[in-house]
Amino acid sequence: RDSGRRCGRILWESKETMGWNEAWVAKAKDDGRRVGADYTVIVTAAFPPRTKILAVRQGVVLITPELAGTLAGHLHDVVVALVDAKATVSERVVKASKILDYVASADCRGRFEAVKDAVMELRKMQANERNYHDKHWTKEEELFTQVAAESARVRERLEGVARETPTRLVAEA
Repeated sequence: RDSGRRCGRILWESKETMGWNEAWVAKAKDDGRRVGADYTVIVTAAFPPRTKILAVRQGVVLITPELAGTLAGHLHDVVVALVDAKATVSERVVKASKILDYVASADCRGRFEAVKDAVMELRKMQANERNYHDKHWTKEEELFTQVAAESARVRERLEGVARETPTRLVAEA
């Protein structure tokens, strides 16, 4: 949908498993036809051999969970653009085929790999920063505890001096 108007349909399926199953593609393709989807996407961490983050099998796009949001935004824009161009049904089919060809290309796959690499680097940086701050805050807490303990000892000593008798104070001086 775009501004309330129906522009097309993208069927999303999610698979949370460690092993690839080729039957998913046929089922997703059938589901996509049944609901009239322009595009069918399987989001999964498990991929067919020799693929790892993005692939197209029998017209079904396979993508990792980390990149699904990026692809969703791009496909939405494409579906809206096709409607805005008022493409005929045959033009839409040709354009959809060309889009899938591009998504299956080494160029697109390489760009998504670059996106995934950048996301992984950002996550690594965040983890390093979090670890630094955790260590820093732990050290700060230790120092605050030390300051409080030493201040208490000074206060105790001063109170002790204040409680001493005057004759004892003169004798020590």
